[in-house]
Amino acid sequence: MMKKFMKQGVFLVALQSLISCSVTSPFKAYTTASHGSVNSYIAKPLYNGENTSKIYASGTIDIAKQEQFRQQEDDRKTVASLDVYQSFSRKWLNFFYGANAAYGTFTFKGEELDENSGRTIIALDEKLDFYNIGLKAGVNFKVSTSKFDFRPIGLKVMYTYEFGPYQDKLDEIENIAFQDYNVFNKKSFFTILAESEAVYKININNSVSLGAFSGFNTIRDAGAPIIGGMASYRYKRLTFSYLFQSTYIDTEEVQGERKSIEIGAHKIGIAFELF
Repeated sequence: MMKKFMKQGVFLVALQSLISCSVTSPFKAYTTASHGSVNSYIAKPLYNGENTSKIYASGTIDIAKQEQFRQQEDDRKTVASLDVYQSFSRKWLNFFYGANAAYGTFTFKGEELDENSGRTIIALDEKLDFYNIGLKAGVNFKVSTSKFDFRPIGLKVMYTYEFGPYQDKLDEIENIAFQDYNVFNKKSFFTILAESEAVYKININNSVSLGAFSGFNTIRDAGAPIIGGMASYRYKRLTFSYLFQSTYIDTEEVQGERKSIEIGAHKIGIAFELF
């Protein structure tokens, strides 16, 4: 009799452990591929006592990793983008507006199976292309001296529309019922950032800058903060830039604690002053 009770007790403990693991195991999260990779450095003409405006074309390469639960490696993406914009400099303000387009590849580093049929939904190392187009604009307050431009507060707004095979995949897996993953997918979304930057004017042809930014996007109504930093070096009509960004997205609540993934991106770029 005692052995029977012991066996039942062991079975109940094991069953409870399995149930607990299934409840607390975080869901994977799949989101728009452009998420976390739409921001880029904006070159600004220096104010030298008179109002001025310049038109720039810039190209950037973005290398990013997206965390995933229940897999050893992070998902990866590479994005090449082109921006064309007009940037204005006034005594107390900088502002700009422009358009952009990008092409990227997203690589899934974990396999996902259909819990109903067992078929493969996402294959290991499956690689899909995506594209986006967008509009962006921004303004910042500044204080200029002979050697420095201080831009303590600025606002940047970006609109992005994504399409391509990656989007087709998200549409496919979003319609499969009873899966242990979440799909946060919006083909069209906004990104809103507050920026701060300081520029040191070495001489008329050279300057360097450091800055930081934070904000959010509309992929989710809440729980999608953005933080990052940027640096640039200008030589005559060329501006070289580096930008890093961490974008977080809350996936679910497990035992009262929010679980989130990070999209970490590093972007290098070069802008050329056209005229």
